Amino acid sequence: MKSPKVKGIGEVVTEYGAKVMKIFKKGLLGRSLFDFYGDVKAQTFRIKESASVPSTPIDGDGGVVYTKSADGKLYYKSNEVAEVEISSSGATLTTEQVQDIVGAMFSSNTETNITVTYQDADGTIDLEATDTNTQLSTEEVQDIVGAMFASNTETRISATYQDADGTIDLVVDSIPVDLTSDGAGTIHINNVPTLNQSTTGNAATATLATNSQGIASATDADVNIVSDGEVIVKLDSDNDESNQKFKITDSADTVVFSVQEDGVISTAGGTISIDGSNSNLEMNAGSDIILEADNAGGSGASSIQYKDSGGGNKLMLSANSDVVILSNRASDGTVEIRANTSTAGSGGEITVVTVHDDKVDISKDLNVTGIITGKQREVYSQSFLDDLGNGNTHYLPWKDINEQTTIYQEEAAMVMPCDGKIASVTIRTSSLTGSGNITLGVHSLPPGISNFTGGNWNEEETESLAVSSTDDYHVFHFAFDNAKHFESTEMVSISITTDADLGGTTYWYVTTVVEYDWSTFLGRTSAELDAAP
Repeated sequence: MKSPKVKGIGEVVTEYGAKVMKIFKKGLLGRSLFDFYGDVKAQTFRIKESASVPSTPIDGDGGVVYTKSADGKLYYKSNEVAEVEISSSGATLTTEQVQDIVGAMFSSNTETNITVTYQDADGTIDLEATDTNTQLSTEEVQDIVGAMFASNTETRISATYQDADGTIDLVVDSIPVDLTSDGAGTIHINNVPTLNQSTTGNAATATLATNSQGIASATDADVNIVSDGEVIVKLDSDNDESNQKFKITDSADTVVFSVQEDGVISTAGGTISIDGSNSNLEMNAGSDIILEADNAGGSGASSIQYKDSGGGNKLMLSANSDVVILSNRASDGTVEIRANTSTAGSGGEITVVTVHDDKVDISKDLNVTGIITGKQREVYSQSFLDDLGNGNTHYLPWKDINEQTTIYQEEAAMVMPCDGKIASVTIRTSSLTGSGNITLGVHSLPPGISNFTGGNWNEEETESLAVSSTDDYHVFHFAFDNAKHFESTEMVSISITTDADLGGTTYWYVTTVVEYDWSTFLGRTSAELDAAP
C-alpha cells in the first residue's frame, strides 16, 4: 500500500476512525517503516535474513528484531538490552535482562505506605516503608499511669510516681489499733496485720479457737518468739489423741519437719545442716545410737555417707541385701583400719590395714585360725644341668634335677588339686656360646584320657625371649597372660625349647611361680573323678 502523502508518510484507519498503523520513510534508501498502534496478530511473520547486524536503536526508539544470514537465527536488541537470541525455546536471559524486566514491574505502580525504586546500577530494588506505628513506648505508658496517681484522694496511704525509674511508691500511714475490751489503751504501730482470730485467755496465756489460723505474719515478714526462759510447746495436753505432731510446712502445706509427741523427729528433705565454722553434731544417748537407712523396705541398696566439704562421697557405709559395704568413693581413695597402742588418744593410733583398689596392705602379723581360700602363689625350683641342643624340646622337672624329653614323665608332669595358672618362669643362664630364642610352653591334660599320647595334651600358652651369646649369667623372666591354664584334676607340664644351640652342657637355674585358686579345691571328701569338676 502506498501513501498518498509526501515522502510516503501516512496512516491507516478503520471505517470507525480508529488508527491501525503509521507508515513513514526512514534512511537514505527511503525504506517504508510501519508503526502499529495495537497488537499485531498473524499466523506467521517472515523476517528477511541480514548479512550484517543492524545498528542499535537510540534510546526511546524501541528495539529491532532481525535474522542473521550466518546462522539463520532470530535475534533482538535495543538500547537497554544487549543482543539476545529469541529463536530457541530454551533461550536464556542474562542477569541484567531479568533485572530490567523485574525492575520494570515496579514502575508506574500504585503503592501505599511504601516507596519502590529499581536501582539499575546494582540490580537491586529499594523498599522504603512509611512508619505508621502508633504503639506507645514504655516511658509513655509509665507517664500515663503515673499521672493517674496524681491529684487523687488517698486515705492513710500516699502514692508517688517516680519518673526516673518508672515506679510508684506506696507508703501506708500509722494505723491505730484500739483495745476496748478487757483493757483500755491504744497501740500505734506501722503495717499491723489483720487480727481476725477468735482468742480468749489472760495476760499469761492465749487460747485460739478451733480451726483458727494461729499466728500469721504480714507478707514476707518474720514472726519472732522471744522468751526470757524456756519456750514450751505441749502437744495433746488432754491426752485424747494419738501421736500428735509439731509440724513445719512449706508454702504447699507439705510437712518438711515434725516432732511427734513420743519424741520421734522427722525431716522430709532428709538433710540436717549444722551452721557455724567447724561446728560439731553431737548425739548423746543413754543406750544405743542406731542409724537406719531404707527403713521403709526399699531395694535394700541404702547407705550412710560421709561427704567432704565439696559434697563428694568420701566414706560410705551401705547395705545391699545381706552384704554390708564400707567404701571410699574419692578418686584413688583408700580405707584404713586403725588401732591404738597402749597410749590412748591420737598419739597411740596406728594403721593396721589399708585397702587399695588393687591390693590390701597389712602392717602387722596376720593370725589365721581357719583356712585361707582364694588365690595364693607357690614357688617351685625346676633347675637342671643339661645340653638343650638345637631345636630340641625338654620338660622342666617338678622334682629331681633332670629335665625330661617326654611330657608324661613323672618328674615333668604334676596333677593339680585346684584351678590355677603358671604365673611366671624365671631362668638364669650360665656360659653361652650361641644365639637364638628360648620358648616356654604351658601344657595341660584333663582326666579320662591317656597321658602317653602327645596329641592329647593341650598347649595353653607360650612365651619367647631372644638370647645372645653375650648374655652369660643373665636372667630371663617369662610372664604368662592367661587368666587360667589348668583346672583341678588336670595334669600340667612346662616345656622349654631352643631354636639354636646356645651352648654345651651347662647349669640352668629355673624358678617357677604357680598361682592356685583354692576356692576351687577338690575338697575334703574322697571321690573318683573322670572329668574336671
